[in-house]
Amino acid sequence: GSATIVDGVPTLTYSVICGEVIVNAVPANLSDPYLVEWVKPDYNPILTRPNGTAGFRDPTEGFKGKDGLWRMVTGCDAGPCLFKSPDFVNWTKTDDYLFNSVDGTFYECPDFFQIPGSDNWMLKGSWHWQEWWILG
Repeated sequence: GSATIVDGVPTLTYSVICGEVIVNAVPANLSDPYLVEWVKPDYNPILTRPNGTAGFRDPTEGFKGKDGLWRMVTGCDAGPCLFKSPDFVNWTKTDDYLFNSVDGTFYECPDFFQIPGSDNWMLKGSWHWQEWWILG
């Protein structure tokens, strides 16, 4: 899973139920400096495994695009899946995979981020038991 600050609130996003769903958790008490207790809001799950995929897990941290929409990448068996959301709760899968795993090998622990100070983006992850990255 990953952590993202959403409207000033630390939000943990992680996969559960053997890769079937992705959920959010938020601090039970924001004034606790150690954030010891966390709760899962009633709106969960935020994502369910997309049709046609056998594997689904490892959500990245969320980030906002220039259009103001949140983006998050998860590992899928066909390649990393990209999702968009206006509110970090209601997500829609985009049509394309960020990388096509032609042999169906799961793309583990993806990360997708903009290189600071540039217009380039990096996709990295584990595929075929090695770390891979793509810059574009």
